[in-house]
Amino acid sequence: MKKLHLLSWLDKEEKIVAAADLHSEDPNEKVHCVPLGLGCWKVWVREVSHDIPLFRPTQEFSTLGAAKGSTVAWPINFIKLL
Repeated sequence: MKKLHLLSWLDKEEKIVAAADLHSEDPNEKVHCVPLGLGCWKVWVREVSHDIPLFRPTQEFSTLGAAKGSTVAWPINFIKLL
């Protein structure tokens, strides 16, 4: 799996908010029963350094910290490959 950093989608500056693994780039993949769609990747959240609201909240999680150890949809332009 590719290692990556998730960047804050709320800040104008590049701010790393979590370490994650790439799970899927397939727009047809589902994240907590919702299709991923275009412009996002499905990522597995490993470590959270700044707890911010999820870009696409689910019924299970609304913040990045709550989603640690699970998958979330994250916008491609706020992902930095390592």
